[in-house]
Amino acid sequence: MFQTIINALKDKEIRKKILLTLMFVAIYRLCCFIPVPGLDPDNFTVNEFFGLLSSITGGALANGTLFAMGIVPYINASIIMQLLAVAIPPLQRLSEKGEEGRKKLANITRWATIFLAIIQAVGIVLSWRSEGAVIPINITSTVTMPEWLIIIFIVIIFTAGTTFAMWIGERITDYGIGNGISLLIFVGIISTAANSLYTAIVNSFSDVTLVANIVGFLLLTVALFMLIIFIDLAERKIPVNYAKQIKGRKMYGGQTQIIP
Repeated sequence: MFQTIINALKDKEIRKKILLTLMFVAIYRLCCFIPVPGLDPDNFTVNEFFGLLSSITGGALANGTLFAMGIVPYINASIIMQLLAVAIPPLQRLSEKGEEGRKKLANITRWATIFLAIIQAVGIVLSWRSEGAVIPINITSTVTMPEWLIIIFIVIIFTAGTTFAMWIGERITDYGIGNGISLLIFVGIISTAANSLYTAIVNSFSDVTLVANIVGFLLLTVALFMLIIFIDLAERKIPVNYAKQIKGRKMYGGQTQIIP
C-alpha cells in the first residue's frame, strides 16, 4: 500500500490531482467553521433528524455555519432527477443523448439544487426562529435589522453555501481524485465520527463498559472494511474455449482465454 502511494506521488499528474483534492477539501472544512450572523447556536435544538444532517455536514448544521446544509440539497436533487429521467419522456431523451444530454441534465440538477436549498433553508431557519435562535443584527448602534430581513439574509447565505459546496464537489470530480460529492460526504461523516470517538474514549476512563464497547466497535469496523475490500477485489475467472478450424493444411483457433 505504501509503495502504491509513493509511486502515485512520483507521477506529476497524479500528485497535482492529490494536492488539488486536498486543497478543495481544506476549503470545504474551513467554510464549515464560518459562523452566519443572526444565529445563536446555543439555542439550537438538534433532534434526531437535524443530528443526521449535521453528521453529514461535519457538524456545520449544529453550529449554524456557512455550510450548514452542506451538499444535502444536491444529493436530493440528483436522486429526484434520476427518478424523473425514467418517468418524464423529455428528460429520458436527454439522458440518452450522450455527453451533451448529460451536461443539460447536470445543469437542470444544479438549478433544482438551488430550489431545494431555498426550501430547506427556510424550513430550518423558521424552526430555529421558534426556538429563539434567530438573534438581532445591529446595522448601526441604534438601528437593528428587521427579523424578516434577517431570515431572508440567512436563507440566502445558506443557499449560497450549498451552491459553493456543490461547486467544490464538481471541481474535485473534474480536477481531483474520485467523485467530489462522495468525498465531501465522507469527509463530513469522518470529522463528526472522530469527535464522537474522542468523546467516547475520554469518557471510557471512568466507565469500563465503554472500553469494551469501543473495542468492539473498532473490531467490527475493521472486519467490515476487510469484507468490503474482499468483495471489491473478488474475481472469478471464466474460461472461454474457441473451436478449432482447419483451413487447407493449417489449423486455426483452439485457444483458451480467460474473462475476469
